[in-house]
Amino acid sequence: LDEATQIWLATLAMQVGGTKKTGGGWWDAISVDASGSDTHFVLNSTRQRGRMFAALQSYPEAERLLDVCRQQLILAQKHDAELPDMWPTHLLLLCYTGVKGIGWHRDNGINDGTSDHPVISFSLGNTCDFALKHREDLPERWVRLQSGDVILFGGACRMMLHSVTKVEKGTTPEVLRKVLPRDTRLNFTFRDAPEVLGREDDFRYFGTTRRKEVDGARCKMPG
Repeated sequence: LDEATQIWLATLAMQVGGTKKTGGGWWDAISVDASGSDTHFVLNSTRQRGRMFAALQSYPEAERLLDVCRQQLILAQKHDAELPDMWPTHLLLLCYTGVKGIGWHRDNGINDGTSDHPVISFSLGNTCDFALKHREDLPERWVRLQSGDVILFGGACRMMLHSVTKVEKGTTPEVLRKVLPRDTRLNFTFRDAPEVLGREDDFRYFGTTRRKEVDGARCKMPG
């Protein structure tokens, strides 16, 4: 992704995701007194990760997002003729505020889509090492994802195991530092999951423990 596209994507993400001061899609509000006068915001997925899952058409400039996603897919199909076509229905928008990696997993939840259509992932901000393998007993391979890099899983590779093994602190490009908070990494993941259209709220906290933590904090409010 070129610099102009990265700046636009990062600006859009901060617009819909918000900040610790303003709240927004990545944040939950917690009131520490019964009146609600003392409220602060916490990330809604883990202590270092904010999560938004929504239909692509619900995002600002949805048609431009679709166009950028499709451009990357068509480019990849020129190098791999067997890569299936895909029209995304949803965008998972993640914000990582630290340098902690992500454990091994497959994108195999119902909200990830049930077909072999590609998952298309944009990485912005800090550089990370991205590891992948077909099976747990196989050696891993890894690639270094810098800001603006795109990775696709589709066809026979759709259910690849993958993880983020390392995040390089302080590697956000200069052009994004006026847009993104310090040491932030963004991930835009486009998915074809028509099965969950209209059910997006069911998956807001899907696979996270943060909901319990937030509810627990609210239960401690006086009164």
